[in-house]
Amino acid sequence: MYFSHVTLDTGHRARQPREAVADTVIEMMRPILDSALTGGKPAVPGCEGYHLASSHATRNTMLATLYHDDGTPILTTAVCLKSRDGPKLWRMLHERPLATRPDDPPPAPWIADRLEPGAMAHPDALAWTGDFSRCLAWAWAEYDR
Repeated sequence: MYFSHVTLDTGHRARQPREAVADTVIEMMRPILDSALTGGKPAVPGCEGYHLASSHATRNTMLATLYHDDGTPILTTAVCLKSRDGPKLWRMLHERPLATRPDDPPPAPWIADRLEPGAMAHPDALAWTGDFSRCLAWAWAEYDR
């Protein structure tokens, strides 16, 4: 199994197989998900100055935003595990013009990353956010709900 990973701002797509994320990373991501899904703002391990906040989760979807500690939103990541849940979540991500179309989600499972306006103020984050969202997605896929 793999995720289709789409960067909404550019339209870039990549395949993200489970083998690309170590089991230890999945274990490390679980407490981050636990905290974010219960209203916490967990720090991102190894990325000082950044934390995650979750704003939407269902059994098969998750929408989370990465923030700099100064309050600047950096990246919104959406994860969809089942196709029937995809169109609504995909449209939610398209509240502003992007390189992708709001009526054309990829087949599930998918990861969608949308850069937030504050990303350019913190370009250091752009070096690792793609890896972070891939790890978050696989942790969510294996999360005990």
